[in-house]
Amino acid sequence: MNGQGIEECARLGGPDIIPYFTHSESINQCMLHNYGLVIEKLKAALPNIQENHDFANQAVSDFYIGKSHWKMDKRDIT
Repeated sequence: MNGQGIEECARLGGPDIIPYFTHSESINQCMLHNYGLVIEKLKAALPNIQENHDFANQAVSDFYIGKSHWKMDKRDIT
């Protein structure tokens, strides 16, 4: 869903926003029950989000990572 946004960032030279498209896509994937992909993509995007001191999106990432672990019955990780 966010592939076009990522392509445009690459084309226009705005790589700093790509983690936000990845973040958004991860949340979409959570709604589709692709929990392993959610964890993988959010963990990949999180360092850039933290670098920007974006505490709101960091908290959202932590929530969806925890929710995904919970849904995968990995409750000891959450």
